[in-house]
Amino acid sequence: MNINFKKSWEREMMHEHLSEEELSIKEKSFEEWVVQLMGTLATNRYARVKFYPYRTAKSFDELFVAERDSMRPLEYILAIKAGVTPDNRSIYEVYNGSQTYYIFCRDDICLVGKAIIKW
Repeated sequence: MNINFKKSWEREMMHEHLSEEELSIKEKSFEEWVVQLMGTLATNRYARVKFYPYRTAKSFDELFVAERDSMRPLEYILAIKAGVTPDNRSIYEVYNGSQTYYIFCRDDICLVGKAIIKW
C-alpha cells in the first residue's frame, strides 16, 4: 500500500526537527500499520468499528494525515465492518483488539488520531 501523506503534515513533522530519513521511516511505519489494521479487521473477531456520521464528532491528537484517495482501501473496509456507506466528514472508531484509534474522513484527507470530541 502506498499512502500519500499530506504535505502540510510532513512540513509540521519537519518543524519538529525530524530529518527526511526519520520522516521516511515514520511514514513507512504508518503504511505498515494501515496494512496490518486492514488484516486485523478482516481476521480478528475482537476488532470493532463504530461509525460517527456527518459532523457528529471530530478527531484530534493526530498520528498522521494522508490524502483520502490513498486511504480508500482502508476506508471501504471500515465502512463494511461498520455496516455503513462511506460519507464525508465522518469518523470511524476502530478498536483493533488492543487499542482504539479514530479515523476522520473528510473532503480530501483522512486524519488518524487517538481521541475524539463528540457533539
